[in-house]
Order: sequence, then C-alpha cells, then structure tokens
Amino acid sequence: MTLGLAARLDARGNSLLGQAGEAFAARHLRRRGAYVLGCRVRTPEGELDLVAEAQGVLLVVEVKTGRTRDLENLPPQLVPGEGQGPGRRLGPEQTQRLRRAAHWLSRRSRTRRPAELLLAEVFADREGFKHRCVVRPLPGGSPTSEDQPGLCR
Repeated sequence: MTLGLAARLDARGNSLLGQAGEAFAARHLRRRGAYVLGCRVRTPEGELDLVAEAQGVLLVVEVKTGRTRDLENLPPQLVPGEGQGPGRRLGPEQTQRLRRAAHWLSRRSRTRRPAELLLAEVFADREGFKHRCVVRPLPGGSPTSEDQPGLCR
C-alpha cells in the first residue's frame, strides 16, 4: 500500500492511510539505523504500532498519519501537543495505555531493558505522493528511560 493510493481512497482511506503511514515510519526508522522488531504488536495492555531497537534501546513507536495541504512549508521542528501535527489526536488515555504496554513489553524483553516511547508523525500531501516523517519523544514521557536513541530528527 502506498501513501498515494491510501490518500486518494474515501471510505477506507483513514484505515489504509494509517497502515501506509506505519510502513513509511518503519522504513524511516530503518534508514536511521533501527532494527524493526515488529509491527502492530499486541500486548495485554493494547496494540503497539511499531517496536524497534536502536543503539541498545528498545523503541516503542506510536504512529499518527495525516494529510496536509502545504507539505513543503511545514516547519522542520513541529511540536506535538500544540495542535500542529497528526500527533494532536493522541489523548492522555492513549498515552497511558502506551506507557503500560511499553512497560509490559520491556519487562519481557531478553535484557529487561527500558523502553523509549516515541511518536512518529507521518505527513502526506493531499494526493499522497509526497511524505515526511518526524520522530520525537512521545508527549508525556517514557515509562523508564530518559536517553534519546538518536532517531528523533
């Protein structure tokens, strides 16, 4: 599924756009040196969009995808929580659920290492042909780690 196709679909467009955004975010993480361990990982606390590892840090990534009319003029440092990107749809209840799921997952990892919670905002133009992915720490913080894995650029 390409973002272009998903952006042009109507009835199922939001679901397909989200799936395409998750795939685009996974490629974005891989290009920055992360190893993607799983997509749509189910835990007793809820589903995690992406689970990856980079520089010895377990990454739990929530992906939010949205369309924008003016992709070329988006500021390079969008600030989630101030209503500028798709991450604005992430509420406090969902953030808490993600923290619990990340904690559950980190307790079960081989090394029992802490998990870093990240938000990947994928922007697509109206036609879906141009895209941008911005990865940053999830608003509300990580469950156990303050270290930045170097992917938040």
